[in-house]
Amino acid sequence: MVSEDRRPLVGVVAVVARAGRVLLVERGKEPARGAWGFPGGHVEFGETAFQAAVRELREETGLEAEAVERLDVIEILPRDSARGNHYLLIAIRCRLIGGEARAGSDASALEWLDPLALPTDRRILPGVERLARLVTAD
Repeated sequence: MVSEDRRPLVGVVAVVARAGRVLLVERGKEPARGAWGFPGGHVEFGETAFQAAVRELREETGLEAEAVERLDVIEILPRDSARGNHYLLIAIRCRLIGGEARAGSDASALEWLDPLALPTDRRILPGVERLARLVTAD
């Protein structure tokens, strides 16, 4: 989907770590179908970034979490100015509080991965490796 008014689109990614691993999902829909990244999506009108991160995590993975910290803002610029979108993605650290992990909504698969050994045979979205190492360094 290309933003019709050509303004940046605001989204979130939910960054979750457990036992030295991070939760990544394989995107099941465009944009970036087939790529691996943190669960996330658009912020809805009237929703905070923390609320959006918790909602997107639940929709894409079935997991319940508490948003605890804003980590970073990731800017993704279109490669071709005539096509594509400019995204501002707010990375939110989330702490798991329940649920059972399952791929749902926009995710076609999910996996807990070691940020020091991310698979080289998968397309990993920008910023994932840096954020994954940040949250597992604690």
